[in-house]
Amino acid sequence: MWSTFVNKKRSLLLSLLFTAFCLLQTTLAFSAEVTVAQLESLVSQYVKDKVQVYQGTRASSKEEKISVKILGIPGAPYHFPDSQSINLACDTYSWGSTWSDRGVVRVKMSDATGRSREVGIPVQVVIQKPVWVVRNMVSSHAPLTMRDLSLESRDVSATYGYVAGETLDLSQYVARVNLFPGEWLDVRKLEIPPDVRYNDNIHIVMLGPNGMELNVPGVALADGQIGQTIRVRQAQFQRKDYVGKIIAKNQVQVEL
Repeated sequence: MWSTFVNKKRSLLLSLLFTAFCLLQTTLAFSAEVTVAQLESLVSQYVKDKVQVYQGTRASSKEEKISVKILGIPGAPYHFPDSQSINLACDTYSWGSTWSDRGVVRVKMSDATGRSREVGIPVQVVIQKPVWVVRNMVSSHAPLTMRDLSLESRDVSATYGYVAGETLDLSQYVARVNLFPGEWLDVRKLEIPPDVRYNDNIHIVMLGPNGMELNVPGVALADGQIGQTIRVRQAQFQRKDYVGKIIAKNQVQVEL
């Protein structure tokens, strides 16, 4: 009698398990699923595309390698009952004036019925590329030469917005500050040398009425490039300043 009771109980339990399994299968058969793999692939490509847009006119090296680490997808996979397909869209990951190798991508999932769900997925961008590394100390305002630099592949993820790679024309720049061996070139530490420097001796071309022209020695009162306007002072008359346009290296034109 006891064995009959046990058998009946076992049969009831098996029947309940079978019913639950059938219900689950029926639910899944009419549910759309968004998997972890789908989200990883979607977000990774989205961020890589954003990096390409961020580069803009900054040419990238052929050896530049960009990868994206997904730091977690909470709650995945996601099920949408009674849906045959799910639309996925990414948004909000972008850079302003400051680069960051970490961010959050918001993914919106929606179906044809208008139901939707959003999830924030934290990511990290990893970038490996050849950059200029300082071999010998370069003093402030000194030109950059190949003997003082070497091209080496480095992980530049944290400072990607500022690193100077092989596509940078080094001949245009000088060091803005002292550069020390082992550091890689940061564009914030470089500058295009001005055509006129503050306190340098210059030639002032004084243009007067009726085409009169007079060349006198002078002193620059500001840095500037050709085409810019700066204040200058005649060397002989230290009390009087003029405003003139830089027309050549160490040469400023003043209209009287």
